[in-house]
Amino acid sequence: MNAFLLIIPIFLIRYAFVSLRSKQKLQQLNYFPDTQGMEKYGKAAYILTNTLLLFAPLLLKFSIEKYINITGCIFYTIGLIMYIKSIHDFISANGLVMCGLYAYSRNPQPVSFILIYSGVAALTNSLLYMSLTVILTWSFHEMAKSEERYCRQVYGEQYELYKRTAGRFF
Repeated sequence: MNAFLLIIPIFLIRYAFVSLRSKQKLQQLNYFPDTQGMEKYGKAAYILTNTLLLFAPLLLKFSIEKYINITGCIFYTIGLIMYIKSIHDFISANGLVMCGLYAYSRNPQPVSFILIYSGVAALTNSLLYMSLTVILTWSFHEMAKSEERYCRQVYGEQYELYKRTAGRFF
């Protein structure tokens, strides 16, 4: 089957589900704080690799007949569930999001993308796709720095206390 079928839920959740619930939250999801230094390269890498990861599956096929593909199914499914939950938590909160998955991770959406894309890489047996996922992981790390700076400016001490209870990614 065409691997793009695995990507369609991301678009449905990110754009259809969120815009039906809150157009303001959709704008917030698409906001990038100002970047500095290496963060600028991280943002550029994010835009490029995420675009490739979203559309490369148009050229790939997947199956679930091999053991590695079962692992891919597990990663993909856990990632998709985490993505749905983190989007729900984000939409439901006012101000600084500290509930649900955000109680454990300050960045559950990037973690869910890493799991989803790792699952797609395994399901398609694509080393190139996995390599792009590794680059995306680095870009999430760099972008998190600018987001943390933004949150410190907007939420102040509340964010500093939150940082002590929830890890950047885990």
